[in-house]
Amino acid sequence: MRKRLHESRSFRLQQEHNAKGRKFYRIVWYNWFELWDQDEQIEQLRDLIDPHRNKGGRHGSSWKFTNRAEAEQMYSMLLLRWS
Repeated sequence: MRKRLHESRSFRLQQEHNAKGRKFYRIVWYNWFELWDQDEQIEQLRDLIDPHRNKGGRHGSSWKFTNRAEAEQMYSMLLLRWS
């Protein structure tokens, strides 16, 4: 089950549940065509959210968090920089 908590022009913060019913939070970058030609900005975005590339992978466009406060903090940073 997915529940949208916040949504902007390019990013979405949503609450999801796993099979055991535990909550987790995901930041989804769904409008990536906007920055498609700007490789440097794409890497800056990924470095800001996941510098070690362990949450979304090397070319990730969504990041999973177990803590809502951390997810909201990262989402706010994205909005301040790219929205």
